[in-house]
Amino acid sequence: MSNVKDFLKRKDIVITPQRYLIEALGAMAQGLFASLLIGTIIKTLGQQTGLETLVDLGGYATAMSGPAMAVAIGWALHCPPLVLFSLVTVGYSSNALGGAGGPLAVLIIAIVAAVLVVLAGAVYALSGSDDSAKPAPAAQQQAETPAPKTYDGVEVTANFTADCWLEVKADGKVVYEGTLKKGDSQTWKGTDKVTVRVGDAGAVSFSVNGKDLGTAGKTGQVANKTFTKDGN
Repeated sequence: MSNVKDFLKRKDIVITPQRYLIEALGAMAQGLFASLLIGTIIKTLGQQTGLETLVDLGGYATAMSGPAMAVAIGWALHCPPLVLFSLVTVGYSSNALGGAGGPLAVLIIAIVAAVLVVLAGAVYALSGSDDSAKPAPAAQQQAETPAPKTYDGVEVTANFTADCWLEVKADGKVVYEGTLKKGDSQTWKGTDKVTVRVGDAGAVSFSVNGKDLGTAGKTGQVANKTFTKDGN
């Protein structure tokens, strides 16, 4: 089971009603607004002003409501890129074949697709668990004593004791921005430096290249941290 847990954590898969219902519905609404509603507004403007170009553009945007909803749902469920790409055609087909219930069909099928990806990944993770569960001979265990880990650049690990917003830059490029939950743990890597801005310094502790640096500051305090190769 540890293989499955590692797989779910690595892929940022959290199977909860919050993500698969509330966040999925919210994302679907955003996709609907960005396509059908915006398209309707543009089309109406075209009809009122007599500009056929706007009428055509509005029609194209409206026709893409299915793909827009499906991709937005997949994004909210943290689906991998290939699943997001496939949801374009799935969303279009579901919305077209669903008739008046097209948006509901898109929601259900997008969630089913995400669940199938989770199940496939879990099966793959379990398939490699049997060999790893077999104990190695004593002589082999002694010979395979791991060497100390070496670091080529900067590896920053953050552990969270409460929900916390943060922005992470690796060598000046933003690699993450968002809110992580209590109990989460994330690692980011950079060549020269990793810069982190946290909204609640008391909610997160850092380790750099294996060196524990403790919490980033006091609870409720906004903090900016820059980590380099020497672990500072």
